[in-house]
Parts: sequence; C-alpha cells; structure tokens
Amino acid sequence: VFAAWYRALAETVYADELGDLFAAYRDIRADFLRRVWTVRPVWCDDVRTPAVEDCVEASRRAFAAALDELRARWGEDWRRWRWGRAHPARLAHPLLDGVPLLGRLFGWRPASPGGATTVNVARWRSARPFAAVHGPGLRLVADLASPETALAVTAGGQSEHPFSPHYDDLARRWLTGEMVALGDASAAPPRHVLLLRPTAVDNYELKP
Repeated sequence: VFAAWYRALAETVYADELGDLFAAYRDIRADFLRRVWTVRPVWCDDVRTPAVEDCVEASRRAFAAALDELRARWGEDWRRWRWGRAHPARLAHPLLDGVPLLGRLFGWRPASPGGATTVNVARWRSARPFAAVHGPGLRLVADLASPETALAVTAGGQSEHPFSPHYDDLARRWLTGEMVALGDASAAPPRHVLLLRPTAVDNYELKP
C-alpha cells in the first residue's frame, strides 16, 4: 500500500507542472518530495484546478488513487494483497533472456521482499510497478583478519549453464538472506603466502 501511495503521490505532486515531460521524470525522487513538504509546498497545488490544494489534500488524493490501482490489480480484499507477488525479482539468463520462450523457461521470478530504501535493497521503476529491477548480485561478509570465516551468496548460482547443478542452487539462499561459508575455519594455515608489493609504494606519502 505504501509503495502504491508513494508512486501516486509523485504523480499528484508534479505531473500537473511537468505535463508531457512527467513520463521521463516519473521515477520517485524522495529528496524532492521531502523538500516540497518542508520548503516548497506550492508544488502540492494542482495547477489544473481553480482551487488551491495543500500537501495534506495531495496525500489524500494520492492514497485514494493508490487504493483504486491496487483494487483493480489485486481485487477488493486487501487482506489478499501481497507485496512479494507484486514485487518479483527477475533473475534472467544473460544470453537466453532475449530468446522467445527460452528466456522465460530458464529465468526465475520469485516473490521478493525489500524496496529502494531497505537494507535488502530491491528497487523498482515507477513507470513499471512494482517488479524489482535492481538488487544485490553478490552479498559478502568478510573479516579480513580471519578470511577463512567469510560468508557469501550470489543471485542464482556460479554457473550460467541451465543444466548445471550450480545454475540456481544459491537462488533460494539469496532470496531468504542465507549465506554459505567460503573457507574452512578448521583448515591448516597456509604453508606459503604470496605478497604483492607495488614498486612505487615508497613514493607515496600517507596522510591522515
């Protein structure tokens, strides 16, 4: 509901001023909306009407428009609305995605949490709500003092071969936020260590 209202709010606030240009600038700009509320509330007025609307009225109109959109897409019962269903992640094969049928067959569109402003980022485009189009391809947690304890997960798997067992074996872990260990903490320390030292390092002066 918030995402639909937020999208409708952007249209309510500045579509009337931008006119035909709104389509090119409709992606939500949080900082702009914040400044409208705190510095330039005149943007909340709809220049197409003789009345003078304030930001509270703009918020109400946007909320009503958002509910109309959600009912049209997902039905009247709001208890059946699910963010994950409206916000699938799209994991596409880099080569087969452009091939009819094969792209859909070997792609994956799971329901996903998150949004543009969450820790588990999953940004969506306002022009094509609400499918996730931007997110982490790799998550990595590493203590450089103990690299053997590093954890990581990729979006999908290590292989791009659709019939490889590693094609999508990490997809579920990526979706749920799980990770896999990259090293073996019980392994013996390395016998040899290779150090790469740039020859020009002595020419630099380090300053705090």
